[in-house]
Amino acid sequence: MDALPDFYKNMQISWYEPKGDLHIVCHDRHFYVSTDVMLRVSSGIGEMLTPELIAVYEKDTNGKIVIALPDVNPEAFDVFCNLVYSGMDLVKAGPQPFLLHPLLEFIDQYKCRDRVSLTAQTWLRCDLESRPHSDLWMMLVFAYRMNMGALFRVIGKRLISTTSARPLFRDWASIIGNCEAMPESFYKEIQKSQDRLLAKAGEKILYILRPTYDHLDDAEATQQIGRYTESLLEAGLMPGSPNYQKMTFTDMRTAASSLPHDMWVTTQLDMKLQRCLDREEGPCFLCLKGEYCDLHIDKRATED
Repeated sequence: MDALPDFYKNMQISWYEPKGDLHIVCHDRHFYVSTDVMLRVSSGIGEMLTPELIAVYEKDTNGKIVIALPDVNPEAFDVFCNLVYSGMDLVKAGPQPFLLHPLLEFIDQYKCRDRVSLTAQTWLRCDLESRPHSDLWMMLVFAYRMNMGALFRVIGKRLISTTSARPLFRDWASIIGNCEAMPESFYKEIQKSQDRLLAKAGEKILYILRPTYDHLDDAEATQQIGRYTESLLEAGLMPGSPNYQKMTFTDMRTAASSLPHDMWVTTQLDMKLQRCLDREEGPCFLCLKGEYCDLHIDKRATED
């Protein structure tokens, strides 16, 4: 590996292209990349790499062009390089949500949305099932700002299925931050979506035994309903009970899978709950963006 300038020996360096001809400095971080790659992925950086400007830039002792980006978060730029040189460990590990906002700022300023979007679609899906609400919120905002409609829907459904009915999304988002990043109509729509999901789930839980009533006499049906009601109370699944109000859709599904009934009931209930989630669309990305949506055009015309 080429020798480093003495000034940089104690600095943190990321060797994305050790033989590259471009040395980018972000605060105390140093990145070795190539002008060819940067010209392809970022028109903003490309504007800094015209022949006229390159002629006046300083070069390090290895002959690499040195460009300083003092206004760029170095960790966000590191994420950007990982996404551009896809396959790096940082991409495989999934996003660190606290970096998504500075990454968005970099993407907007240096005009590299198209190239980042290609890798970020997969990157944001990493470990989605295990993400806490604060992570999901930051990822949802990122997907919205990056015009990733399909991913926005996936993350939105994950949010409504893993968040309890209270507090309201608007209040909850205010606590997490970046509340102003989403249009006000989003909070109304995601709340309605979650309310529908929880209501449908409660209905399926209550009426799962209805198909068996025809095969029982009145006494047996009464006993079965009594046992089922008791098991719902014990599991916190009785609609209207204090525990039920605190449950997320995911909590309901987990508790329902442990109800003391035969396999047919458990399997059928899980299938019906999954169908509830599959059919719940969540906030419409196109409608939130104010774009044409053939699914909701009649609804929007009525509201207008």
